Amino acid sequence: MKIYRGSFLELGELEGSWAVTLGTFDGVHLGHAAILSRAFELTRREGLSGSLAITFGRHPRAVLTPSQRPRLLTTLQERIALLDAAGLDRLYVLDFEEKLQRMEYDEFVRQVLCERLHMAHFILGHDIHFGRGRRGTSDSVRALATELGFVFSQVESVEYAGEAVSSSRIRETIERGDLAEATAMLGHPYLVVGPVESGQQIGRKLGFPTANLGLTHPAKLLPPHGVYAAWARVVGENSWEAAAVNLGLAPTLKSKSAVELEVHLLESSPDLYHKQLAVAFGPRLRAQQRFASAEELARQIARDVARVPELLKGTAPPQRPQALGSSWDPQEALEETE
Repeated sequence: MKIYRGSFLELGELEGSWAVTLGTFDGVHLGHAAILSRAFELTRREGLSGSLAITFGRHPRAVLTPSQRPRLLTTLQERIALLDAAGLDRLYVLDFEEKLQRMEYDEFVRQVLCERLHMAHFILGHDIHFGRGRRGTSDSVRALATELGFVFSQVESVEYAGEAVSSSRIRETIERGDLAEATAMLGHPYLVVGPVESGQQIGRKLGFPTANLGLTHPAKLLPPHGVYAAWARVVGENSWEAAAVNLGLAPTLKSKSAVELEVHLLESSPDLYHKQLAVAFGPRLRAQQRFASAEELARQIARDVARVPELLKGTAPPQRPQALGSSWDPQEALEETE
């Protein structure tokens, strides 16, 4: 996947004719997968140059209404990796700058999508709004298509348990700790990716060495505090490994109030410092709790670790989102897009 990051004002003219879609794509969930699949299908069927998505470096609500900005299902790095893994040909990550915020939807479609990016087919979800005042909708774009000579396709919502899959619904599901339902709507496990940082070696002293994952993006949504079964993988290495994950404040042995994500790999204990680690959350084992002693904590950790294989039994490490087919390797995508 080729990536452009920067201002829409500096976009050069793209050769060929393209199937284009537009959105924040937070989570890259099953609804997004359906839109991408339509773009891929049209590209093949109509012999277009490729598929192209436009997204934004910052969530528009974080810029326009900071007090109402959502917690993110995916950081920009994770979003890029998932879109790349989906099979997208080109991604344009635009700065959500003032001139773009003031641009009418028809100006954006005409000047950016048609004149610079040579859009032949525009694919949007059912609930899209873009442009100044959010006046760009499926109905308004459909009316513009005939005038400007592109074909418009609207993709209907994907439903789960009788309701439309959406980023906001998945956020609510994760906030209440239902990772199984979130995984079903995402089409892939909920991921957290970050650098491994040095810690106090407390886990190693207890007999369970942990990698302390740096939570470097303050807007990233995290599941409720607790102990989880998970899959973990080092960026650039070949396989996922079962892991026990502690997310929270470590109340028994640490006095600081910062949230930590500690990962204990069940099958190996490599030197992970300064490497990127991806964690795919599975079932929650228990809530966090304070223990009377380090020995009591160690015994509980042993019980937690022993339960992980059972909880992950019958599941597999992360695969490509369900609607997009075949195997998925998000770590290769992360390497290529850093």
